[in-house]
Amino acid sequence: MKKHNLGAMIVISVLILGPATAWPDDQKKDQWSETMQPVTNRVPTGLKADLKAEAVTRGIGGSASDIQDILDQINELASEEKKTVGQLQENLALKRSHESQYATLDNDVSRYEADVSQAQSYCTGTFPEPEYSRRVASFNSEEAELNSRRHNLASRREELDAQEKSRVWAARAL
Repeated sequence: MKKHNLGAMIVISVLILGPATAWPDDQKKDQWSETMQPVTNRVPTGLKADLKAEAVTRGIGGSASDIQDILDQINELASEEKKTVGQLQENLALKRSHESQYATLDNDVSRYEADVSQAQSYCTGTFPEPEYSRRVASFNSEEAELNSRRHNLASRREELDAQEKSRVWAARAL
């Protein structure tokens, strides 16, 4: 799809529409209105009114096909804008989803850190032999579970970071 320079289109439309002159006759004004009616129905309302006002103010200096080409370009730009807005909305929804996932991950990390702290405090100190052996066995089994959770949290973070990096890259490409 071609990229268009809106400033250049405005200059082109002024060149095509020509300098400010009165309508040469009412018949030409009516012909323009009838010819352009189907095309202007596809143009956004505000732009349609501006275009008609400009044409009335300046008169027609170009052919209906020139004006048709400009309106087609305007329609193409409006379509591109609609597509871009849709992509931005999708990207925003994805950003919000990632933010929610980051918040959940941060809560899980906080719970993990609290469990690690609790496990460390349970195993800290001097204990008589039967209690010491029981605590070491308990800590060894809990240590394996905590290590598994830590690896799981780290992989979740890496995956989410990669998704967010991809989302940001896509947003910058828009």
